[in-house]
Amino acid sequence: MEILNLELNLKDLLNRISKYPKICPETGKFKNLHKGLVDKNNYIIYRIQPQKELIEIINFRGTRQEPIE
Repeated sequence: MEILNLELNLKDLLNRISKYPKICPETGKFKNLHKGLVDKNNYIIYRIQPQKELIEIINFRGTRQEPIE
């Protein structure tokens, strides 16, 4: 059940991002990277490539993991 909820939450977030790419805030360190919360335990980092009309997922991480430097 937990995996299904994660999948639904991820699909919902990706659907919103596909319609509104800048809906999630930029990361503090890099300007073109955005951080989207999937649920209270997971988030994605993604990049918008407007010239290709592409949204690229860079990372999928748990909120309890150490941040990437």
